[in-house]
Order: sequence, then C-alpha cells, then structure tokens
Amino acid sequence: MVGVIQALNYCVHSFCTGGRSSEALDGTDGSVDPHGMGHYYARTFKYAEGDSGLERDWPLHPRALKALQLQQEIARVIRPEGKAHLWVLLQDGAEPAGSPLRNVNEPVVQAVSQLGLSHLTGQSRPHSHRWRHTLARLIALCVAAAPQVLMDLFGHHDLEMTLRYMLSDPAIAQDVKKVAAEIAYAVAEEALTDVESGAAGGPAATSLRVGIADFKMRRGENALGTDSMSEAIKILTFNGRLWELVRPGVLCTKGLGQFGPCTQGRGSPDAGACRTGCDHRLEMARAKTDCAGVLAKLLDEHAAASEEGADMVLANIEGQILANLLRWDDLRERVLADSETASMIWSSRKAA
Repeated sequence: MVGVIQALNYCVHSFCTGGRSSEALDGTDGSVDPHGMGHYYARTFKYAEGDSGLERDWPLHPRALKALQLQQEIARVIRPEGKAHLWVLLQDGAEPAGSPLRNVNEPVVQAVSQLGLSHLTGQSRPHSHRWRHTLARLIALCVAAAPQVLMDLFGHHDLEMTLRYMLSDPAIAQDVKKVAAEIAYAVAEEALTDVESGAAGGPAATSLRVGIADFKMRRGENALGTDSMSEAIKILTFNGRLWELVRPGVLCTKGLGQFGPCTQGRGSPDAGACRTGCDHRLEMARAKTDCAGVLAKLLDEHAAASEEGADMVLANIEGQILANLLRWDDLRERVLADSETASMIWSSRKAA
C-alpha cells in the first residue's frame, strides 16, 4: 500500500510539473516550499555543465503540493535519521530500505498493475516519462502560447525539441492545428468587437476603426453581423495566418509585406520585441485591467526604489511607467489624477 501511495505521489507531481525523473528524484524536504507558495526546488542535470546540476524551480498545483507533503511524511518514517531525500526505497535490495530511490519506473509500473489499470497503458509500459508527453499534449491543446510555456517548464534550449513533445501523436497534432485556428478566430472576433465599440486601444485601433467603418458602409450595415464579422476576420488575418497574440490582451496586426520596429523590416513579428508605439499593436479591452494593475505595481516599486536611492533602477521603472501610460488615454488620465508620481513622470516626458 505504501508503495502504491509513493508511486501515485510521484505521478501527481510529475504530471503537474512535467519534470524529468532525475529532477523529481533530486527532491529533498527543502524542495517543498514551507510557505505553501507553490514551487518545487531541485536540480536539473541534462543541460547543466558539470556533475552537480543546476538549481531551478517548477510551479506546483495545490494537488501536487499536497502529494509532496504526504510524501514527506512517508519519507520521514522510512529513511535513516538525519537524511532529507523525499523518495525512498521501501525494501532491501542493492541498497537498504530507506535509501534514496534511484529508479521510479518500476514502482510506477507496479502501482499501475496493483490498481488493475495495466490494460489502459497500451503497448508501452507506464514509465514516468509518459507524464511529460501527456502534459505537453494537453498544454498544446489548451494554451495559446504553448511552445513558450513548455520550453520554460521543460527547461528546453531548442524549440524543435519542445515541438516534438507537443506533436508526437498525429491525432494530437491535428487537434492542435484545429484548436490554434479556432483560437485565432475567437481572438480576432473579440478584438474587432472591441475596436467597433471603441473599447480597444493601441496605435492599430484607430486605423482598424476606420477600416471597419468603411467595410460596414460598403455592406450597408450599421454593425458587424455574423457573416460580415467572419468575412472581416478572414480578410484582416489572411484566413487566420496573421495577427499574433504577443501577450495576453495584446495583438500584433502586422500584415504581409509590412514593416515593424520588432523586426526592423518585413518578416514575421517578434513577440519579445513588441513596442507600445508600434502602428500594428492592438490592445484589447481586457488588457486595460491588466495595464492598471501593472501601473499600480510599478508605482509601488518606484516608491521603494526612491527610498533606497537606487537611481538606475528608478530610471528603468520610470521608462516602464511611461510605456504603460501611453497605452490607454482614459486610464492615463485616471492614473495621473490619482498619483503625483505618475503625473510628475508624465510631465517630465512632455518637458523633454
């Protein structure tokens, strides 16, 4: 029974983090955040120089945190006094019971068998690495920025390696393409609705608003209906192949043959180099709330840096505050009215 519980604790943790078995088995009591902040600390070895590995952390779902806390209780009973490893041998073998567990695959296979689930595993064994593939496929299906999320979570240095995990199953690959197309359509529809209602921001909003007005005039419509919305989306996004979501609530509307500051020329947009002043940047209505939160946090950081006399940090924060103040006219007016610091920073910009 204890063996099944330990294996299931490992499975819950592995499914939630997508970590390699060597990274999970490196865990100690100190790996589990005592403050319950939802992080797991251990070392990764595959791409680290030397033999000591590289320390990193993984986000933890509350269920994974609960599984690890239960595993701590099991380990403390079984391992020798003064040891801190989380995963333990339960029977004497090459090493005595209580020693660090080196191979988790056999316990997982045994647990699946003891639970009577072996018939669900297909032709391959239920080894621990399958959780990594499962997590990759699920994120590929439900997260718009899946490649970036998985590269960070898995610790990959190469996007191609991440894509192999995401698309290793042909059926999943087909679903990913279908979901990506549906997401692109849904995001474009939300964006055009925001533009039409005047709720969108960013430099691209004005030109799109004029374009939509002309489009409606040609069709003799006062508002975009289902058919006209679908046609507008196909025209503007080139059948869903353009308009990239560069961050939540922010779209790049750069079209074929157009220039942008992120690339300094024609070509695919670079989401990491997106600029608030780019003519192709469209801010959706839901981004305004996020912008307000970012400004509040930046103003708090500015106050703290000012007290510490950190001039270089202050200059960096002020640049970020200015960039966010430029995004929404009505939000800027509200923040300037409420914050003397923001008003001072904005006035200094205009004076410069």
